[in-house]
Amino acid sequence: MTIDEFLQGWKHFCKCINFRQSALDADAIRFMNEMPSEVAKGLTGPLRKPKVQTCKGCGCTDAAACPGGCHWVEPDLCNRCAHKTKNQTQEKRHANRNSHRSKSNQNDS
Repeated sequence: MTIDEFLQGWKHFCKCINFRQSALDADAIRFMNEMPSEVAKGLTGPLRKPKVQTCKGCGCTDAAACPGGCHWVEPDLCNRCAHKTKNQTQEKRHANRNSHRSKSNQNDS
């Protein structure tokens, strides 16, 4: 059950319920019967908004892209962060090579 279906069903259910006399129609009864399982699933807990695609690197979204724009290269990574990650990996490799060369030179002395 989506949030919209829940809200629509809840409004309909509340409109039909009469505590002095039951006037429930088929849709209200269906909603009432489905509600306990939905509560158990936690869907009505605080109602969850649909998940927004968000970059794990910078937090950008479709509605709030990186300054200058970006696009998705993975479901949770924009092209700018992918580029940054690639550069950081290359810098680490370069630093490790230099570190190993320095140690080799010290051992040769």
